[in-house]
Amino acid sequence: MSVADPREIEAQQKKSWLEKGNAFYKSGQYQKALEMYDQALRIDPQYVKAWNNRSLVLGKLGREREASDSRERFQALQKSETR
Repeated sequence: MSVADPREIEAQQKKSWLEKGNAFYKSGQYQKALEMYDQALRIDPQYVKAWNNRSLVLGKLGREREASDSRERFQALQKSETR
């Protein structure tokens, strides 16, 4: 019996939350999508895809200031990944 790597478990969990958020987003359930993206970010605060999607859903909800903040975070993380 092998023991799962905790990092691999976290990676699977954050991806699962992101995918759930994407499904809610596609069905127009933006508040639920936001909750899923926030769950992913609780696991990994540096999760670039979740920050991007969070900014998009906040825009759909009309929460422009928060959308802008999330977009800035996404862009900063994206730049640091390419270095």
